[in-house]
Amino acid sequence: MDGIYLDQLFHKFFKLTFQLIARAGHWISDVLQATTGQFEHPSLDLQSFYTILHRDIGTFVLKLPQIEQLITQKLSENKTLKDEIHSTTVVKCFEAPRKSFEDYQRSIEGQIVQKLIAVSLKSIKNVQDIPRLFRKTNRDVPTKHLPYVDQIVQPVEDFAKQNAKNYQQDVVRRILKEMFNLLTIQ
Repeated sequence: MDGIYLDQLFHKFFKLTFQLIARAGHWISDVLQATTGQFEHPSLDLQSFYTILHRDIGTFVLKLPQIEQLITQKLSENKTLKDEIHSTTVVKCFEAPRKSFEDYQRSIEGQIVQKLIAVSLKSIKNVQDIPRLFRKTNRDVPTKHLPYVDQIVQPVEDFAKQNAKNYQQDVVRRILKEMFNLLTIQ
């Protein structure tokens, strides 16, 4: 029942909490390994799946400090365990899961970047045709960009518009920055 707390069960629930966190992390890791490179699969909508997964991980990471604070509070109330487990130990216990969940988010962002690059690179091959279009012709010097520029930027613009509400702005900026850095190299 809510409001009922038994000191004798603290260690069991403490262990259960970390088992649940570890299982969630293991599941996310398995899903990311299974879906890596599967963007071309016709029956999978990985873009929306990754968006939901990224958001869920972010929500979970925001809940970790609350869980940590609750455990620290209950630990300070428990006389027998207070001497055995220090609150700094509890804080250290949450550092590794928090870091791994943030790494999972970065991995998801990397997958999204790879998808955007794959779509944009289809149009970048037109860049090689520019010298051929203007060599030994009497064409005027271009005054506006060629259509391939719009074709390269269109998937990025679509992603930014569709996901502005799904991701925090710094996440969208980070994804776009990484994508344009890699695209510029290409």
